This record gives sequence, structure tokens and C-alpha cells, in this order.
Amino acid sequence: MHNNPAIFIFSLLFGFILFSCKSSEYQTLKNFQEPESVEYDITEIPLLGPASEKNSELSGLAWFDDNLILLPQYPFNIGEDTLGVIFKISKARLSDFISHKDESEIEPEKITIIAEGLQRFNKSGQGYESIAFNGNDVYLTIEASENSKMNGYVVKGKINNAATHIILDKKSLKRIEPQADIYNLSDETIFIYNNNIYTLYEANGKNVNRYPYSHKFDSELNLLGKINFPNIEYRITDASAPDNQGKFWVINYLYSGDWNDLIPADDEEEDFNPGKMENLRSTERLLEFQIKDSIIVRTEKKQLKIKLLNNNIGRNWEGLVKFGNYGFLMVSDYYPKTILGYLKYSN
Repeated sequence: MHNNPAIFIFSLLFGFILFSCKSSEYQTLKNFQEPESVEYDITEIPLLGPASEKNSELSGLAWFDDNLILLPQYPFNIGEDTLGVIFKISKARLSDFISHKDESEIEPEKITIIAEGLQRFNKSGQGYESIAFNGNDVYLTIEASENSKMNGYVVKGKINNAATHIILDKKSLKRIEPQADIYNLSDETIFIYNNNIYTLYEANGKNVNRYPYSHKFDSELNLLGKINFPNIEYRITDASAPDNQGKFWVINYLYSGDWNDLIPADDEEEDFNPGKMENLRSTERLLEFQIKDSIIVRTEKKQLKIKLLNNNIGRNWEGLVKFGNYGFLMVSDYYPKTILGYLKYSN
């Protein structure tokens, strides 16, 4: 049979177009399956007054009713003698700022904190590190350097309904043994789930804390046991309150100057390993976990990687809360300055 050249050429063109479409479709699918990592921006919420000062060294955040509580590392440097000061901001005021209704500076109100019998922590050691509430019960962690050794503590207190006064109970104080011999590190994170109190050590990386765990206490701070926790590189500095499924987020932070202390192992979630000397840089991110019976595990959610400041400058994030379904509020310690920030994120 005699071949028609026109039909042959048409077939070649059709095949080429079909291949191009399939190739383009494959490339689109490939790109969809392998998205580039997203970095989240932080919106700074400007503060006024003593809480805004660099030396306030804000170290923890928590919700009490409709008030955001801001914990300074040294509440008694702001107050006098056994009367210290922590701060609060109403949720309504924060909502107005985030919704652009009122973007003026916010001056947090003062809450008096009384700590009779705990004066040794007032102006020495490393101070108060985290805070959590269960009704009118309040729980705080304390970090202290004593006789050249680091110690962690947890203490219970009461807050009044108007959120104007906190009284700590010295008899409730419990010591928490550090999980590694690293200066300035202790159980810095505290959260509450099913009326039990959990604390987390700062350093849980493979090279410094091979088998990390969370301390679990009852509401009177009697130790119930140690709960297995996964190896996580860098530092964990605070956690959001767990939801009804036991899911919570933590701040996971690497300051490049901590490399010699933390000796970070490889990190599969990073595009490169920031802990390698040749790549040395700060890392800021949020990770989600879940409490399951006698273990705490990572969930399937990917890290929320936070965009660094110019020149890859990191911020020493020390406090974290969820802000409804709209994202997170975070607060930084002394470096590079006091920052209350908002990270927009929707589940």
C-alpha cells in the first residue's frame, strides 16, 4: 500500500504534542509533590513600658482566661523585695492589632507576684523560665546554677480571678534533675494535659541526650513518672497548651553560638544541616507533638520554619501560645531585643 506523506507528518506532530503535554503534566505533578520549603514571617507587635525593655528578658507565655500572660525571667528585678511583676495583655487588644483595627503600641498591665520563702531564686541563678495555668492554679519552672551545677525546679501557686496577684507556695517546690551536663540548660518548658503537669528539658539531641524524656507530675507536683520523648536537635524553649487530642507545638531553636554545647546531629528536615561548622547559622522553627499514653511523639505535620532576620540573625524565642485558629504568638528573650511576635498559620 502506498503511504501518504501528509498523514505521516501529521502523526509525528501529534505524537510530539502529546509527549510535550504528558511531560508538562508530569513536571507539574512532580513540582506539586515536592514543594519548596516555606518560611513564615513574624509580625512584630510593638510594646510600651517595662515589658518592652530589653532587660525584661521575657521567657514564657501562657493564657489565663482571656489574658495573655508574659513572664519575665527575673520578675523580682522589676518589682521590689518579695514582690515581683509579670505582665498581661487582653486577648481583645491583641485581636484588634492582628485584625488591623488598632495597630498602636500596647502597654502590658502589671500582675504582682509574691514568692515568700523563694528569695534565693529572685535575683540569682537563671530565673523563671515558663508558666502554665489550670484554672486558678499556676505552675512555673525555675532554672538555677547552684554550687557549679545546673538545677531545674517547678513550683505551684494561685492567681486571683481578676489576674492582679499571684502567690507562689514554697512548700510545693520540686527539684528536677537535668538530663545532661550543659550550663544554663534545664527543664525550661511546662504544659498541662488532663490535669497533669509536664516539663521538657531544653537539649534533646542525639549527641547530648540519647534517651530524652518528659517529667510528668500530678496537680500537687508529685512526680508520676518519666514519659519518653523523641530525639530533637537544638533547643526546646516553650510549648503551647495541648488541645483535647494532646497535640501541642514547641519552639525549636538553634543559636549558632550554642554549637559547641549542643553538638547537633544531622537534621533530615533541613535543606542543609545548620549544625555543621561549614553551614553554621541559626535556625528557628515550630514542631508539633502529641501525648499518647506513656509517650510523646512527633505528629505528621511538617515543621513551621521561621524566616530569620537580615544577615541570618536569629531571635532567642522563649515563649509560645496558640492564638485561636489564626496562628501563634511568640516572645523573645534578651537577644536581639524584646519582641512579641505573631506568626500567621491556619490548621
